[in-house]
Amino acid sequence: MIISTLEAYSDPNGRARQVAVANTVELSNLIPPTVSYESRGHVLLIGGQHMITALVSQFSALKSVTLLVHENGRHGGEA
Repeated sequence: MIISTLEAYSDPNGRARQVAVANTVELSNLIPPTVSYESRGHVLLIGGQHMITALVSQFSALKSVTLLVHENGRHGGEA
């Protein structure tokens, strides 16, 4: 569909787009976009001290629990 749409344009930008699409190689053998993670028994908790210390007991069966406490306890990208 995109090729037929680009063929309708005769201006220089339309022709440039058509050439770019015609010379594009479709990579169909790539691995699907997936993410996996294996903790191997370790966990890192990041957040305000009150919040993450309350969660520590839930991870007592793991090999290690590491806490990274924010001084101000804020969430996200706030400074």
